[in-house]
Amino acid sequence: MGIVLRTAGLNAAADVVQVVSLPLTVAVGVLGWVRQNGQDESRSEPEADSPEDLAAQVEKLLVSAGQVERSLAVYGRLGERLGWVRGRLSEAVAQLEDDRRSLQAEIDARQAVPDQEDGARGEADRLRLEAENARLHGELDDTRRRLAEAERLRDEVERRLVRAERQREQARLLQQETDARLQQVQRRLEELQGRVLPSRSSRPVLLPPVPDMDVLMGGNDRRLTEEILRQADAELVREADTVGRIHEEVAQHADERAFPRDDQTPIPRSGNGFALSPKSKKRLHAAVAVTAGVVAAAGVGTYLVLWVTPWSHTTGGRVSSGPAVVDGVVYIGSWDHKVYALDTKTGTERWTHTTGGPVTANPAVADGVVYIGSRDHKVYALNAKTGEQLWTHPTGNEVVSDPAVVDGMVYIGSTDHKVYALDAKTGTERWTHTTGGSVSSSPAVADGVVYVGSYDHKVYALNAKTGTERWTHPTGNEVYSSPAVTDGMVYIGSTDHKVYALDAKTGTERWTHPTGNKVYSSPAVTDGMVYIGSDDNKVYALDTKTGTERWTHPTDGPVFSSPTVVDGVVYIGSTDHKVYALDAKTSEQLWTHPTGKEVYSDPAVAKGMVYIGSYDNKVYALDAKTGEGL
Repeated sequence: MGIVLRTAGLNAAADVVQVVSLPLTVAVGVLGWVRQNGQDESRSEPEADSPEDLAAQVEKLLVSAGQVERSLAVYGRLGERLGWVRGRLSEAVAQLEDDRRSLQAEIDARQAVPDQEDGARGEADRLRLEAENARLHGELDDTRRRLAEAERLRDEVERRLVRAERQREQARLLQQETDARLQQVQRRLEELQGRVLPSRSSRPVLLPPVPDMDVLMGGNDRRLTEEILRQADAELVREADTVGRIHEEVAQHADERAFPRDDQTPIPRSGNGFALSPKSKKRLHAAVAVTAGVVAAAGVGTYLVLWVTPWSHTTGGRVSSGPAVVDGVVYIGSWDHKVYALDTKTGTERWTHTTGGPVTANPAVADGVVYIGSRDHKVYALNAKTGEQLWTHPTGNEVVSDPAVVDGMVYIGSTDHKVYALDAKTGTERWTHTTGGSVSSSPAVADGVVYVGSYDHKVYALNAKTGTERWTHPTGNEVYSSPAVTDGMVYIGSTDHKVYALDAKTGTERWTHPTGNKVYSSPAVTDGMVYIGSDDNKVYALDTKTGTERWTHPTDGPVFSSPTVVDGVVYIGSTDHKVYALDAKTSEQLWTHPTGKEVYSDPAVAKGMVYIGSYDNKVYALDAKTGEGL
């Protein structure tokens, strides 16, 4: 928080220094007192856990155990896939090595022909033999090049296999630690309750489907191998994050007195090197109030002018949700299963609400209510001021679609293949429409029609009141992108590497524009331009009428984030760990801001600040003009 001290009636600059130094001195002393108390409390005996606390720990540890089991399954499947690719590449290497030897033997044999035989040949024969030798040498060079490339790819796969096995072993150790913690807590709970807890049956581990490897690698194409390696890297990073987070959670569950730990893994501490207990945090809040009082008392005509400055807020998990900014509050979800309400000026938590699964969708805020989906298969309505749960509505699978709230209705998709229309006040289901695939796309509503994409390769137009199908338009692959509807047109991307412009009334295709890879990003349409990202590491600007490419801007990673355009600037994130600000007319890069990991979140811009999440577990508030941030 920036602070400007303005003085009136002070005779010298020394008075200003004294006014500033006094609260700083008090603050330093108070922080020392708080720190000392925190350390004293950390050495004191912990209070005994209640049965309720232990039962909550059991539930959390069960969730952690399930997540570790899933990570082990992912590592196992990844190992099988990489092993299969390594086998194919080894076969290719062996075949290319045989080809190289054969070509080299043929060249050597030709070079061994006596010179007198060369002299006996005619000019035509000589030229023919030279051409044949040149062809053989060309084939040999090409075979050597392909052999080197195949060996390089095989080595790359081998490195991923080693890494996957190492991480899998870490996950196995974590599974043992989690099970041991769980047994200790359960035994303690059984002792307090005087009864044996019932055994819990394990659930099957469900993993998302992967393409058939024989089909994917049918041509042994280098680019496909590179794509598999990229996907493997993403899975390894994701599962490493999951295992690391669970390890921290399990460490925090361990009670040093009742449940002695073997590995002595340090509990994560705050960035200043010491952890505060809840009591110490209360003391710190009181100390801040005392310090502020000292500033006011010493001011004698001094007053404070406060303004918004960049900040970051750390959540308990990755942040791929995009924020909604309303009335001085940033609402956003996290993979830690929570919905956050943060103060726009300081990043301070107003409230959090815990759901039963990761929250990766963007929230919508209307009439004092926050609407958001969760991967726990539910849609939530929360009081925007308090976080109080007003209602939930179950769906048949994960909800990663963003809600659209229009005319007292909430429209949202689910991976159970359905689009839902719910009463905004009560959550009562008004209608559902079943598509042929998962609906991760977020609905757009215009003129009484709901537009949305589906994994069944189609874009849908549905009657907003009844859910009746107006029209569908086929694409060449799954539609993750969400539509933008304006001036009688529907703009949307598809994983068939295209951006589509469709007539909003009929679904007739007006134009398509190819990109270099899949389009997960959703378009922003303004001033006759369609802005959208692509998995080909580019941001595109297309003419709304013709689809003509006005410009592209390269990034250093696939662009899943969807752009926001404000005051002639395009703001967007990339998996290269950066947030970009680009001139909307020329694509000139105005600034970039680095984050700790990939940025899948969609930015929101309000009052000169850009709000966005990152896979480094943080929500960022950046200066919209300069990109300055913490």
